[in-house]
Amino acid sequence: MIHQVIFMYINNKIYHMSLLACMLSVLLISIFLPYTQNSAPRPQKADSVYSFISPQEEEQTTILIDAGHGGYDGGSTSWDERVNEKDVTLQIALKTGALLEDLGYRIVYSRTDDNVSWPQDNAADLQARVDLGVEEEADYFISFHLNATDFYNDGARGFETYVTPGNDTAKIASAIHEQLAQLDYSIDRGINEADYTSLHVLALNPVPAMLLELGFITDDTNLAKRCDESFQEEMASAIAAGIQETVEQ
Repeated sequence: MIHQVIFMYINNKIYHMSLLACMLSVLLISIFLPYTQNSAPRPQKADSVYSFISPQEEEQTTILIDAGHGGYDGGSTSWDERVNEKDVTLQIALKTGALLEDLGYRIVYSRTDDNVSWPQDNAADLQARVDLGVEEEADYFISFHLNATDFYNDGARGFETYVTPGNDTAKIASAIHEQLAQLDYSIDRGINEADYTSLHVLALNPVPAMLLELGFITDDTNLAKRCDESFQEEMASAIAAGIQETVEQ
């Protein structure tokens, strides 16, 4: 009997001690749980916000590529009248423009084929090209041409560039000439910079402009190179490389 009483007493003590331990555990958890939650790393709200913000697009340098002549105006012709300046300038201009677009420049063309929208009047024609550069807010205006003399195969050959003063077109032209000279196809006739010029697209153009004379259509050797498709690609690459060297995208 005594053993039973002692056994019941011990069980009762154990029960009360277990109950007390449970209550203490609950109390401790309720005290420390808020601190552990506060110390846990919180998600970075800034990351979730900035992830939806795209970087601001940088403005591209805009270059107007002008293929000289076109439409009613064929420009100069070869001795047999089978090659028109307007066709050769268009081919080289389009190739150059495509390469510059690949490099990241924004390119505007005065024409992309032989259909022109301006009147059959030389002054209105040239002014329409200038106006397009202004409307498109071009940073540079580059006109492609072939030179000519009054007599065929009279020894006149080579490339040259006319630029407007007071800007960096002479620097760009110099880089282009260095690239063209590496092709070793003709002579470098130099860069012409004058305060006054009769060239409409330079004299009456508020956009920094240059006019490239890429060779003489009246020289058989120069002409053969200009009409060769693969050499046109080389010329376009040289011109684009000179521009890339000196003009930011």
